[in-house]
Amino acid sequence: VFESWASKYIESGVLASLDELIAEDDDFDEADLNDVYPVFRNSNTFNDTLYSFPFNKSVRAYFYNKDDFYRAGLDPDYFPKTWGEFKEYALKLTRDTDNDGVNDQFGTNFNVNEWQFVNLLHQAGGTLIDEEGRPTLNSAMGVEALSYVTDMMFKDKSVYLVREYEGQNDFLAGVVAMYEGSSVSITHMRQQPINFNIGYAPLPTYRTAQSAVSGANIVIFKSGDRKRERAAWEFIKWFTDTDQTARWS
Repeated sequence: VFESWASKYIESGVLASLDELIAEDDDFDEADLNDVYPVFRNSNTFNDTLYSFPFNKSVRAYFYNKDDFYRAGLDPDYFPKTWGEFKEYALKLTRDTDNDGVNDQFGTNFNVNEWQFVNLLHQAGGTLIDEEGRPTLNSAMGVEALSYVTDMMFKDKSVYLVREYEGQNDFLAGVVAMYEGSSVSITHMRQQPINFNIGYAPLPTYRTAQSAVSGANIVIFKSGDRKRERAAWEFIKWFTDTDQTARWS
């Protein structure tokens, strides 16, 4: 479940406390818990209680067509590191290949989702809400993050909007030279019959290099049967141990 789902389940009182199950487990100690990245532990902790365990976590990353870079006179082994560089690259990689006056190859596309935008917001130095819980999307940083995208869309015309997996499919089809997706897509990309050299890179940065982590977590629903809940905890330990995590990745 996602953190937003877990918070609702907790309010309804239907989730078992993992802290309590860990306290009852002689084979799981603080060293085992410390093996989990602190940011993952924090995002699974609600009201100072651990209710869920991290599972399929990932960050945003860029996939790019090295052949397109080469054809545009760009170093195929260098991916833009800043917003400014990225904007320049996107423009250079946008082309009208059949000379009909309409671009048919683009620098990149942007997905209509909160994950991609929130990274831009954080990199601009903004936040979704302030310390008092008030939304701050309309802050100067929020406007700057949105303007970064809209300028490339409407002024440079090097970017267009997509939904779901349209962006990934267009990248594989050679319509865009750079595609931002989940880091877990690396394995999927390598399994595709791609006819170009592909590169991988972290997100370009601006004022900060922040990148939001996303993905689901594992929870245990209260059953009224402590034996079943302990068995579920044993499964979580196995499912998230080093060997299984490496295999899943």
